[in-house]
Amino acid sequence: MDWEAVDDRLDAWAERRRLRAALAVLTDSDRELLLLVGWEGLSQAEAVTALGISHGAARVRLHRARKCALSVLEKLEHGGPDAHVTTLYAKEQAS
Repeated sequence: MDWEAVDDRLDAWAERRRLRAALAVLTDSDRELLLLVGWEGLSQAEAVTALGISHGAARVRLHRARKCALSVLEKLEHGGPDAHVTTLYAKEQAS
């Protein structure tokens, strides 16, 4: 049995609420790029090709997505209320 893999899955399961909240505040295009790079393991150059965007646009979107997601994760880690995440999500959807 690969106990390390089991531990990794349990850790991911325990963090899913926070990760969903962090992804929920991103625009569709930012979320797609972040998931291609962070989840699917594509390089930034591969993601650029897959999405048909410029390298500059990818760099800006990826920076923005990481910064926004990290901000949500930090707020949740420090006991920030879920209502705050809902507010962030609502603001993002309105813009």
